[in-house]
Amino acid sequence: TFAVPFGVLSFLKKREKHLFLNYLIWGSILLLLMMILTGWWTDFSLLQQLELLGYNAEEFSPSGKYAKVAEANLERVKALERSGLGLGWPAKVGIGFVALGIPYLFTVYLFRFALHSLNVNPSQIID
Repeated sequence: TFAVPFGVLSFLKKREKHLFLNYLIWGSILLLLMMILTGWWTDFSLLQQLELLGYNAEEFSPSGKYAKVAEANLERVKALERSGLGLGWPAKVGIGFVALGIPYLFTVYLFRFALHSLNVNPSQIID
């Protein structure tokens, strides 16, 4: 996810026409896809960890949820269960994209623009 804007800039550096618009479109699409993938994977891996520890998410009663969990893993399972509560992964991805992804795209582009203005070859830093 961190390298997406740099990769898009490296790919688009040969095309100087409408670089900012192309960068913003392609960077947004690829960054959103990467954030969707990592957001889903985080949620999926949390559920897999809980399942491997014996947690049963389909039960409604606490005694049924923790019936197959070993006593040594009970505190860990409860901590993992609490960390999974709250917003779902689609909401986290949406908020993260607006709050972090888009400003990050602009920051990388402004950094590249500043280096270009100082006559520093950005490919030396990006590559």
